[in-house]
Amino acid sequence: MRTRRLFWLVPFFFLACKQGGNVPVTVADVGFLIVDSNFVIDEFPYDSAACAEVIPEGRANADSIPSGSVAVVKVVSTACYWVQVKVENDSGVLVRTFDNYFKIYNRRNGDKNTGREGYLSWNGKNDAGMTLPRARYLWRLNFNFGLERTRRARADIRLD
Repeated sequence: MRTRRLFWLVPFFFLACKQGGNVPVTVADVGFLIVDSNFVIDEFPYDSAACAEVIPEGRANADSIPSGSVAVVKVVSTACYWVQVKVENDSGVLVRTFDNYFKIYNRRNGDKNTGREGYLSWNGKNDAGMTLPRARYLWRLNFNFGLERTRRARADIRLD
């Protein structure tokens, strides 16, 4: 019985070591792991109905990096999206939650699906507006592309 318990711990230990740093890895983690601050999502074609579903009127587009950003992930996508970002510290405590919206302009249904760059940027502050220490943080990304098309991803972000 003791060897069986060890057998279950070995894969968990391997996953935790594979991530690097102190960012905890749990069995519930799902989605792509972004390791180089670039993420390409090209599985969904452009659809104007999906864009209308995920982009509320008057929302700022994430097609540029705002001043004051200290951490950025570049997302190249062929479709519009809304993404919720949950930032956790190295103890797994949620310190910040924010949303970004990305709309592709001047495209019609059926147009060639060339990816466009968008940016998920963070100013390094918690939900109360306090600047967080230079450390490693885990971003949990929940993408919604409309028409019930979703994806999850994780990004290991280091503030230097």
